[in-house]
Amino acid sequence: MKIERLKGTRDFDVRAMNVRRDIERRMRRVFERFGFEEIQTPTIEPLELFLLKSGETVINETYNFKDKGNREICLVPERTAPTIRFYVSQLQRREKPLKLYYFENCFRYENPQRARYREFWHIGAEVIGMNDRARTNADLIALAQKALEEIGLKTEVRIGNLDILKRALSRVANKEDIQTLMRAVDKNNIDFLEERINDKNFFSLLECKKIDDIKGFDEEKELLKKVVKYLTFYGVEAQLDLSIARGLDYYYGIVFEIDCESLGAEKQVAGGGEYKLIELFGGKEIGSSGFAIGFDRVIDALGKAKKEERSGVLIIPLSGSNYTYCLNVLRDLRDNGIKSEIEIYDRSLEKSLKYANSRKIRFAVIVGDKEMEKNSVTIKDLTSGEQREVEKERITGNLS
Repeated sequence: MKIERLKGTRDFDVRAMNVRRDIERRMRRVFERFGFEEIQTPTIEPLELFLLKSGETVINETYNFKDKGNREICLVPERTAPTIRFYVSQLQRREKPLKLYYFENCFRYENPQRARYREFWHIGAEVIGMNDRARTNADLIALAQKALEEIGLKTEVRIGNLDILKRALSRVANKEDIQTLMRAVDKNNIDFLEERINDKNFFSLLECKKIDDIKGFDEEKELLKKVVKYLTFYGVEAQLDLSIARGLDYYYGIVFEIDCESLGAEKQVAGGGEYKLIELFGGKEIGSSGFAIGFDRVIDALGKAKKEERSGVLIIPLSGSNYTYCLNVLRDLRDNGIKSEIEIYDRSLEKSLKYANSRKIRFAVIVGDKEMEKNSVTIKDLTSGEQREVEKERITGNLS
């Protein structure tokens, strides 16, 4: 019987995993360079956690079920709510701000699309405890942009302010309709908006490209100006986009999205903003802001431009008598932090080199009787084809 994988999930071979892990490592280093510390939360959480955050609509979008204890649980669709649940239950007494990041899988129950799967990965960050909103949001936006820049993606940052959008909607719509209209803005459903809103000023506001073009909203404009100003010191340019919306009412204030043009219509790779969730989960509300990067979409954006780089060493004994000599070389390389392995098949040099090339190994270290007599090794660079003999004690300095 052949058992196939579920639609919307994926298998990865060794090469794909090497690429993914390399990108993950590089992004993690940026998060940690910005002073963020990693946390981990469960993959299974009470369904109520997401009902509180997102409402009844989340039920049809999650993998949810009853466990053997008749409890309603689900596979997590995102990681902000679990992070806040974790904070309320265990971290409230910690000194603020808390700068937390995570790299974990999430699940959504919907039809899979390009780089949008039922099982997917997020790398995200949350700052809990904001004393200065402009400084905090600028640091977060810079972090997201720099993490993407680190892996070679060309991106564009767009920034908006939900307080401006909500206040503008309150002037042209009933209070009970604002969330529906916010969702329409979020989905760029212009036809629906034009049917419900008969006000040219509102649509003109959405089209503003410069902060000074916004009429009124002085306090909100000042916050935007400060964030954009701080971002210039990080080397980040941000474009105004007041059409950035969130369909959920716990978001407020500064919001942002980051696009990668190479993805076409579905170009967004990251997004976030300020939110109020802590009180909803039973804690004392303090300012919070965060974002998530869609890791699968990042991989898609990199595409073939991100090729797996050669790395590591394969030590090849040319006869059984060379094996213990090679083991000493192997130990020295590993003790010096060099990714190394030894040929454990009894085969020809040609076939060993073919194996090394198939594994994208950078160097072959060849040991025959001649090398043993001279206490040396022969190093072959499998990228350039260059080959040289060096003393055994000097091998680590010749692997570059």
